Amino acid sequence: MLRRLQEIEDRYQVLEARLADPGLLNNPQEYGEVAKQHASLSAIVGLHRSYTEVARQMEDARALLEDPEMRDLAEAELAELRARAEELQRQIRLALLPSDPADEKNVFLEIRAGEGGEEAALWAADLARMYTRYAERHGWKVELVSSNVTGIGGYKEVVLQI
Repeated sequence: MLRRLQEIEDRYQVLEARLADPGLLNNPQEYGEVAKQHASLSAIVGLHRSYTEVARQMEDARALLEDPEMRDLAEAELAELRARAEELQRQIRLALLPSDPADEKNVFLEIRAGEGGEEAALWAADLARMYTRYAERHGWKVELVSSNVTGIGGYKEVVLQI
C-alpha cells in the first residue's frame, strides 16, 4: 500500500509541476484534463501526507520513552497517535478503492405499495418522502416521473428519478 501511495504522490507532484507551467494555459483541453487528474489525487495525497506526519510524530514519541520523566506523557501521546494512524489507514484504504463509473449516474427509484391496502399506500408515501429528503440533503436533484396517488395521500406506485 505504501508503494502505491508513493506512486500517487509522485504523479501528483508531476501534475502540480505541469499546472504551474504557463504554457499549459495555451491548451485549455489539456489544462482541464491535468486539473481534473490533480483534483482527483489531492484527497489521497492529503491523507498520505497526514499519515506520514503521524508516523514521524510516533517515532519522536518512541524516542521520548527512553526518558523516565517524559515516559508517561510519551505513552499517552503514542496511544493517541496510534488511534489517529489507524483511522488514517482506514481512510486511505477507502480512498484507494476504484470508483465505479455508475457512481455519477442517475437512478430510478420505484416504490410500490404491496399487500395492506391504504396502510401500505401510506407507508409507500412515507418511504418516498424519506428518499426524497435524503437525496435533497445530498444535493441531488429529484424528479417525480410517475405516481398513482390514493384518496388519503398514499401511493399505490411512485417512480422517482434521482
